[in-house]
Amino acid sequence: MMRAAEALAAPLEPDAQETLLAVMVNGKPMPTTWLLRQADGRLLARKSDLVRWRFVLPIAASVVHEGESYLPLDGLPGLGYRIDPATQTLHIDTGAKNFLSTVLSLGALTYSEPSASPVGGFFNYDLSVLTAEHQTTTGGLFEAVAFSPWGGLSTSAVARSGGEGSSSVLRLNTTWTFDRPAELATWRVGDTVSRAGSWSHPARLAGVQYATNFGTQPGFITFPMPSLAGVAAVPSTVDLYINDALRLRHDVPAGPFSVPELPVVSGSGEARLVVRDLLGREQVIVAPFYASSQLLQEGLRDFSYELGAVRENFGRASADYGAVVAVGTERFGLSDSLTGEVHGEIARDRQALGLGAVWLWPAAGLLTSSVAASHSGQGKGALLSLGFQRSARRMGFGGNLSLTSERFVPLGLPSDRPAPKRLAQAFASYSAEGVGSFGVNYVRQDLRGRANVELLGASYGVALGKVGYLSFSVLRNVQDGQTFAGLNFSRILDANTSFSASATAQGESRNLQVQAQRNLPSGTGAGYRVMAAGGDATRAEGNLMLQNEHGTYALDASVNDGRSAFRAGSAGGIAMLGGNVFASRTINESFSVVEVPGFAGVRVYVDNQLVARTDANGTALVPRLLPYQKNAVRVEQADLPLDATVDSLGVDVVPGFRSGVLVNVPVRRSLGGVITVVLDDGGPVPVGAQASLAGHAEVFPAARHGEIYLTDLAMQNRVEVGWRGQRCEFELGFVPSTDPLPQLGTFVCHGMKR
Repeated sequence: MMRAAEALAAPLEPDAQETLLAVMVNGKPMPTTWLLRQADGRLLARKSDLVRWRFVLPIAASVVHEGESYLPLDGLPGLGYRIDPATQTLHIDTGAKNFLSTVLSLGALTYSEPSASPVGGFFNYDLSVLTAEHQTTTGGLFEAVAFSPWGGLSTSAVARSGGEGSSSVLRLNTTWTFDRPAELATWRVGDTVSRAGSWSHPARLAGVQYATNFGTQPGFITFPMPSLAGVAAVPSTVDLYINDALRLRHDVPAGPFSVPELPVVSGSGEARLVVRDLLGREQVIVAPFYASSQLLQEGLRDFSYELGAVRENFGRASADYGAVVAVGTERFGLSDSLTGEVHGEIARDRQALGLGAVWLWPAAGLLTSSVAASHSGQGKGALLSLGFQRSARRMGFGGNLSLTSERFVPLGLPSDRPAPKRLAQAFASYSAEGVGSFGVNYVRQDLRGRANVELLGASYGVALGKVGYLSFSVLRNVQDGQTFAGLNFSRILDANTSFSASATAQGESRNLQVQAQRNLPSGTGAGYRVMAAGGDATRAEGNLMLQNEHGTYALDASVNDGRSAFRAGSAGGIAMLGGNVFASRTINESFSVVEVPGFAGVRVYVDNQLVARTDANGTALVPRLLPYQKNAVRVEQADLPLDATVDSLGVDVVPGFRSGVLVNVPVRRSLGGVITVVLDDGGPVPVGAQASLAGHAEVFPAARHGEIYLTDLAMQNRVEVGWRGQRCEFELGFVPSTDPLPQLGTFVCHGMKR
């Protein structure tokens, strides 16, 4: 069966008549429109009108008249209509099922094409000097990043200088990164970390990686999210509640509607739609859900492939590389409730291959499983892993069990440390408002060649209203019988300041600690931390931190059992872009350089938050931009002089990851001034007289007293002034000045009459 848009056109009956009618749909007025009335009384409406009325197109042959497609109204089931001859109005009455569905948007982020990245870079440093026991040591952590349209190259190193003249410099990571946002993927060449499967371990490699990177599209949702749908018989208001919290309120017209991709968190919960019409009548739609970020949407692929040499002794050697390995991971959304995984590792002396699955059973919870096999010089080995977890609003529980054979050798484990024979974990938690949160957990590792580990823990925490938060935890090592217990109290004093006190006991040891701290603000300011501890070990510590737009500075002092130590540190960054160099705090995010050439002291905002002011050259560094998202950058118009011509005060900037964008705000000086034009008798030209500059199309009207404000002046200008068919011309010289509204003199229009 074909839809109306696809059906063959039927011939127009020769006695069909065009009729101009006002239209009412379920009592709601629509614009007056043309319809076709056939001899048997049937009415045909234009297809464009049916779409505008939000009707589902009837499955019927269309009639073409004067280039317009018409469809019969009685092709929609349950639709009735009549014509009121007195008012020439077509009244249409129909049920909600004949309307197109309305999709309610929750304002999710959409993909934004990244702004072009010029060539630039930045340098971060973190320097410290430590004095303890009459010895002084210095150290520094350094990072250099260069970016371009072809990706970014970063390298980092740590330097140390001991008190006995020893010093060392160690390279950490050197990586070239090239993001492909449209493909949700990233290339990395150099030092990288392999993607671990559900049963394997990550490994540091020096080589090439090509992998999915969902972070290049922050609004992209990878896991299945529930949806809800309903029908409104008349125009109504829809309220969406997720776990009793209002998340959306939206007006909907009559007809079906849907809310795709509900904003839920992991675990089970309840979504509720309340549909309320103008008379206060309600219908409630309730749907339980279970969501998990471990799942992939049906048809979605998540992959990672690496080829390189294993990097060994990271942090102790700059370039210690071992065997060459190839690693591959593929995850597939087989359905919205089942995600499969394949992971393989190939090296000269070992190979491993495994499968994994995550299955959602909404009535119970999330089940995971993995099976793998390996081959090495030690022989063949195998792994089996099973897990289960359920997370609800108040209660959660779960556990997993992993078993390996003696010769199972995956990548990422040291060759002298075999995989645990058995790993078992279990947990349970419960929380309720006013009661607090309880939790218990159990871990057991059966190791080969070493002592087993078996831990049993429990915790409880409760909010004490405005007083603070109290928590208690206990951990028992079942193997050696040792028990650790801790009691902690904390209170938030304001947005940046907190106080805490804790007491711990383990065996015969007892300790008490109190601490107060104030975190650094987001802008310029100071912070501190003071701590005192007593019991078996007495110590005291103090820390003072200062921060401005150019860096962060710290002074630390501590006394531990009579031994004192002092430390001073400084951290910051240097950004380079567009020929500009800026001192900055440590640069961990993306940034932009805003240029408003020739305008100093102009305030710069990002998402309506003041972040910088332009310097004497009219440039400003705008730090901490969100990568791959729109950052609304604008300048303050009130900081611009009156003679500034503003094409646009702002622009949406979409930087890449840890890169810079050059933003040139289209503001320029108009080079304007005021002239006074008079007649031969000394009286002003009439209000409304029009002046123009030769070669320019813009017209400048005269105000009272013959004053005319001209812009875009050159050194020499020919001015034309006219009204009522009269016109005069004169020469005007102009010398730029700092005066935003210069008075350029009085000029006479000879021989002209008012």
